[in-house]
Amino acid sequence: MERSSINGNYTVWLPEQEDNDFVQMIVDNNSFSHGTFWERLVKVSASEFGLDISEVYFAPEGDVFVSYTSSFQLAKEMETIFNNLITNFEFLRRMVIISGIQYNYN
Repeated sequence: MERSSINGNYTVWLPEQEDNDFVQMIVDNNSFSHGTFWERLVKVSASEFGLDISEVYFAPEGDVFVSYTSSFQLAKEMETIFNNLITNFEFLRRMVIISGIQYNYN
């Protein structure tokens, strides 16, 4: 998470993607970018945790996930969710299933 010196918004983003066969397989099979994939999963995860993200602006750019909010607390909560998505495979897999994104991974 970073705070903009220009407008004071907080940015939660993932500029580079780790090599992750599961994520790459999903992106390839569903014809959307990494940025869009992460946006969908962050939204599903927020919903699962009852987090109101109506004050978040999502702006994925190709393979980069980007979101902005003026709320520090909301940005911290999104950062926590996002960190769980990228560090906990079972959580990631569960959120993919809940999202309805199609995949076939053993």
